[in-house]
Amino acid sequence: MFPSREWRPLVVFFTPEVDGGNGVIPIERQFQSSLIRGLKRWLRGPMLVALALAPAAAAPAGGQTNVVLSGPATCRQCRIELEQVVAFGDSTGPGMLQEQSVIAADQRGRFYVTSAYDPTIAVFDARGRFLHRIGRKGQGPGEFTRRPTMLFGPGDTLYALEGSTRRMTVFSPQYELVRTGTLGLSYSTAVRLPNGRFLLSGVSRSAEAIGYPLHLLDQNGAYIRSFGSATGAQDLFASTSGTVRRFAAPVGETVWTVRADELVLERWSADGKKLAHTTRQAPWFPNSHLPPNANPGTHPDPPVVRSLSEDKAGLLWILTRVQDREWRPRTLPAHRDGTGPYVPDSLRHKLNDSVLEVIDPARGAVLATRTFDSLFMGFIAPNLLVSFDEDADGNPRYVVWRARLISPR
Repeated sequence: MFPSREWRPLVVFFTPEVDGGNGVIPIERQFQSSLIRGLKRWLRGPMLVALALAPAAAAPAGGQTNVVLSGPATCRQCRIELEQVVAFGDSTGPGMLQEQSVIAADQRGRFYVTSAYDPTIAVFDARGRFLHRIGRKGQGPGEFTRRPTMLFGPGDTLYALEGSTRRMTVFSPQYELVRTGTLGLSYSTAVRLPNGRFLLSGVSRSAEAIGYPLHLLDQNGAYIRSFGSATGAQDLFASTSGTVRRFAAPVGETVWTVRADELVLERWSADGKKLAHTTRQAPWFPNSHLPPNANPGTHPDPPVVRSLSEDKAGLLWILTRVQDREWRPRTLPAHRDGTGPYVPDSLRHKLNDSVLEVIDPARGAVLATRTFDSLFMGFIAPNLLVSFDEDADGNPRYVVWRARLISPR
């Protein structure tokens, strides 16, 4: 069984409000307008000299393709199907989970969960059984002050990155502390490349990185260069410079990105060369750069890309949050920390739907599109989606789904 318009499951979803998750954080454009206005004032001062002297890391455009996709899916016999794989999260004990979590998966089939309320990392096996908790809350070695981004290296070495604190903690496949380090930049989203480097997305105010959306760090987190602007040069006032990118897990020596607030996909080489550019024009995503919603209980959220994945066949899977077809205003509960009303994960699926679309970038074709009456969190591996659920007592748990494209042979 899988969610559909006809089946309304008791499966609910989240949209974390904290930066630095695994590519599923709806950053939208919180800082862009105010940042651009501030930059215009800032650049009138002495900082202009520093920026002028900073080397521009241009992304060559030679050889790249530019494709515009519009209209419905071209494969009328293709369809998207979901199959539940596993659910995890205990009702008691150390395997109990929190809402507003981020999920990751390693090559062994294990699942990792960290929350805005508890930044320690809970580990579950492929059958959903609790195994271990990594770290604890704090500022010492092997501890976390914020919910980390969880990335994996050779042998399932775990890299736990904290975007706001710029901290990197490395654990062995047996979850022993290996080392800690400092990242050269803060970030919103991040991915680890096959060569061991890290590619980050986010607004930076440093002289060499400002005006670029993508930032490359070495294996130890040291800054190398920035790139990704529309012109290839340091573009301080471009409206897309501050747009957060979602990353697909790298395949080979390339990585696909998509803008969070616009269906623009770009393929990059490991050294920062743009190889392809695809724009998807869809009626359910107006590409209008709408501001984030300050009152989700009284006004619907604007559409936003939540996740991007590339499968083994080279197809791109795009997960987008859209307004629920039966959206209506809701009374929001008070936050547990007393900061005011908030949207609990148990309510989010009633406010939003998900659109899952499959694109073949090699052919320049949309193969299939499907709307689900629920909100998925994002991809945790190629063809694996995750959603939020609750047990009979209201305790959070998470459900993993396998997505398949059914096509004529």
